[in-house]
Amino acid sequence: MSTKRRISKSSMKEKKISDDPFEFSVGETVVEPSIGICEIKGKTRLQIDDKIEDFFIFHSGTAKVMIPKSQLKKRGIRKPISPKEVKKIYKLLSDYKEVSRDVSRQQYINDMNILKRGNIIEIATLLKSLYTVELVTELKGKEKEIFNNAKRVVMDELMYVTKKSKAIVNNEIDKALAEISKKRLKAKTRSNP
Repeated sequence: MSTKRRISKSSMKEKKISDDPFEFSVGETVVEPSIGICEIKGKTRLQIDDKIEDFFIFHSGTAKVMIPKSQLKKRGIRKPISPKEVKKIYKLLSDYKEVSRDVSRQQYINDMNILKRGNIIEIATLLKSLYTVELVTELKGKEKEIFNNAKRVVMDELMYVTKKSKAIVNNEIDKALAEISKKRLKAKTRSNP
């Protein structure tokens, strides 16, 4: 049986949290893949069984998540993209490339792993891929759920970085994805004169 005991809690004035590549500050905004854009509210040290570990406390709206320092990389915690990278995301979303997808449990697991890793480029590519599949056949069940989750993650980050409303960013994403439709039609017209 696991026992959990709080050792200490950092003050909100503490700034430096880590000396490794995952160096974040209390008050800093980061991306935590399961809850999206969130703020680091603090850190605490807990003893679980015989092991003492530092935990980071993340808040997003009403969600509060505590993640062990040792799990930051595995959980895909990262800083939000820069404003320069926003254009790359929209370009990626509008580039047409024919895709074929396996309709299997393994494909679902692969897609879920992409979402869990939290890499915005991989998630945008997944979103584009599912949109391209939807042009040919309607997404069903888990695929539709993954499409909606991928779009939410991309939209949340773009809203934060660009400071635009949800409606505007949603419209911009839809517009970028619609370019795939146009490019796909052009490619089909060229191949069937």
